[in-house]
Amino acid sequence: MLKDSYQALEYFKLLEIISNYAESPLGKEFCLSLRPSFSLDQIKYRLGLISEIREFLNTKGELSVGNISPADPILERAKRGYLLPEEILDIRILIETGISIREKILSEGKEYKTLYMLAKSEPDLSDLVRFIKDRISESGMINDSASSRLMEIRKKKKSCRIYIQKRLEEILSRLKLEGSHVTVIEGRYVIGISSGKRKSIKGLFHGYSNSKATSFIEPEEIVEENNLLRELEIEEKEEEIRILTEITERIRERKGDIIRIQEFLKKIDGICAIARFCDSLKCKVPEISEDTLDIKGARNPILEYIKGCVPVDLRLKKDKNLLIISGPNRGGKTVALKTLGLLCLMTQTGIHIPAEEGSRIKVFKKIMAEIGDDQDISLGMSTFSAHIEHLRTMIESADKDSLIIIDEPGMGTDPEEGAALSMAILDYLMKKNAYIAISTHLNKIKLYGLEKEGVISAYVEFDKEKRIPTYRLNYGSAGASMAFETALRLGIPEEILSNAKRYLDKDTLKLNSLIEKVDLLVRELEREKEKVKRLKEQYERRLKRLEEEKDVILEEKRKEAENLIRKAKREFWAVIDRIKREKKELKKAEKEFSDIARELKAEFEKEVVKKSYQGEIKEGSPVYHIRLRQKGKLVSYDPEKKKALISIGNIRFWTDIEDIQPAKEEKEKTSFSEERGESSYVPEINVIGHRVDEAIPKIDKAIDNAILNGNPGLKIIHGIGTGRLRKAIREYLKSVPYVKGIKTDSEAVTFVELK
Repeated sequence: MLKDSYQALEYFKLLEIISNYAESPLGKEFCLSLRPSFSLDQIKYRLGLISEIREFLNTKGELSVGNISPADPILERAKRGYLLPEEILDIRILIETGISIREKILSEGKEYKTLYMLAKSEPDLSDLVRFIKDRISESGMINDSASSRLMEIRKKKKSCRIYIQKRLEEILSRLKLEGSHVTVIEGRYVIGISSGKRKSIKGLFHGYSNSKATSFIEPEEIVEENNLLRELEIEEKEEEIRILTEITERIRERKGDIIRIQEFLKKIDGICAIARFCDSLKCKVPEISEDTLDIKGARNPILEYIKGCVPVDLRLKKDKNLLIISGPNRGGKTVALKTLGLLCLMTQTGIHIPAEEGSRIKVFKKIMAEIGDDQDISLGMSTFSAHIEHLRTMIESADKDSLIIIDEPGMGTDPEEGAALSMAILDYLMKKNAYIAISTHLNKIKLYGLEKEGVISAYVEFDKEKRIPTYRLNYGSAGASMAFETALRLGIPEEILSNAKRYLDKDTLKLNSLIEKVDLLVRELEREKEKVKRLKEQYERRLKRLEEEKDVILEEKRKEAENLIRKAKREFWAVIDRIKREKKELKKAEKEFSDIARELKAEFEKEVVKKSYQGEIKEGSPVYHIRLRQKGKLVSYDPEKKKALISIGNIRFWTDIEDIQPAKEEKEKTSFSEERGESSYVPEINVIGHRVDEAIPKIDKAIDNAILNGNPGLKIIHGIGTGRLRKAIREYLKSVPYVKGIKTDSEAVTFVELK
């Protein structure tokens, strides 16, 4: 039943389409052997693997296996004897392809875990490839270096051949026979000569040309050399067979690994084919649901591949487990049913589906479909009998994990009885909690769908003006079969159709009229819903645009503010620079002025009449040095020499008594630096507990204040912690132009020395 269902849903036809995307016979075989899985873990694994391979191919490039030949027949022949060079070359190419793809995945695909593990588990046969390469050339010939004996034999062969050719050329030159030439017959060198002159050469006769105009003679002078050449050829063949046997034995030993690599390449080519197919149809990964089928914008993959199709929404769930689709002939009912079943089969096979993002699919253990006329004449079964036989199988197998698809149940018999039987079967299947989707033309089943709880009614749309189906699927009502309209479009005369309408009973006419009215109301509702949806989308787009504009404006203002801050900071540092330069220049001017003033006063005082010390000479008394214009203290006095020892600051020296005068005691004044607010005081800032983005602005401000106050440095207490704050602060200080250096005696504190 399952195989028949897959056939009815055109699952195998889909696999054939996918296999066209494979590069090798192995990949095609993989695609055609695919079957749905009923294991949730296996389904998720397959879907994930296809997701990874699609992304890998689109970002890292193709994983091309080329048109590799299957190894099975070659390995089978290896059981019975040695392999030919071309067969060995095929094995080598297969292994090398496997190694190349494996290495690419392992080096570039570490983020693709499933694909990476698939490649990692494969064996490495690099040693076998090297062994074959050393003995078989790229063109499939046995290398001279395959063995020392083979090399020796081939060297002798070459020398022998050269010798024979040289002797033959000498013979031809000596005889000077027109039209004669050297050729090889059955491995022996001979001279082709006109048959009329064959007796000119003594030797073995090897026959005529087709026209008998030319005779082939082996001169007696080279018979021995030809014999030697033949012996060498036999020896060469024996050695080649020995080498091929040796290689075959190595291949035979690694048969299991070779088969594993073949299966790896088969799978890679197969999943790449699936990925290419999915990309071409813009397929999406379905979400796996426990109890819901909600496929949005579903497209039949076969129709989409051939010519494209109209997407439809397909819905079924636990409490609404029967979908009834009605509507006109050739309107897309059967296609919708096939699409539903086929997309479920694709999901469980691990193939992404041609539908919109966010589509949900339940995993079924049985997917059963009965579509079309399945009359079997050989079994004496009518259409209805075959139909009932399929329905019986479905009834027996149905459970909550079954998807049952029936195209026109109750067909092939009396419509009244067929409808009644169908409704009873649907009741039974719904009680079994199976998921069911059917199509119908029977009015009683349409009414059944509109009245019964747990049923979803849908219909394929028909354009009455153009008298053609639109293939769109609408929900919420049933659809008229439009048999007369379809017949008219296909060429049945109107006279016949007018007469046919007279045969319709009144109930059918009323029902069709009612269905049409409901259809109009549903379509009107759908139009209103579409209008509301468009308005909502319009509003959301406008809101999004306003949000984006707001973000742009805020970003511009932020950048503008940052630029202003940077500009203000540059100007601030420029002002500080200028102040410092002016301060240095002022100090320099003051010093020059003081030096000049002292020199002038010193010169002036040389002319002043020295006066004797006016006052009591007492040790410790304050004195004023006239020349130096500095105050100090009298330490000691030598009356004989009229010299006084005075101290100014920390300096003591002897001076003439005439150079000093008594001075008044005054309170000690503050220094120039203190008057200016300058000192050796080092301020500190504590940023323990702050984040980096909080601490840096505070430190920046503290540095600015320290520079303005003339402080020589700054102490920053940041604590130890994880070290992140300390590292960030010290890195920042390196970029500040007015930081001369930093001292790091403690891990918890940083001392900043300012310029």
